[in-house]
Amino acid sequence: MTRLLHMKNWNNKTGRKFWNIAWPASLEGLLIVFLSSVDLMMISSLGVEA
Repeated sequence: MTRLLHMKNWNNKTGRKFWNIAWPASLEGLLIVFLSSVDLMMISSLGVEA
């Protein structure tokens, strides 16, 4: 809990650098999950014949 409160008050250069690096990686992870789910739905609709 203390660590979470400390992170909430990040207004310095280190915190901004961290988030500038972290948000694209987080977005990429979400996109990979989304695209994998869409791919699975498309392939599963083909059935056993494929």
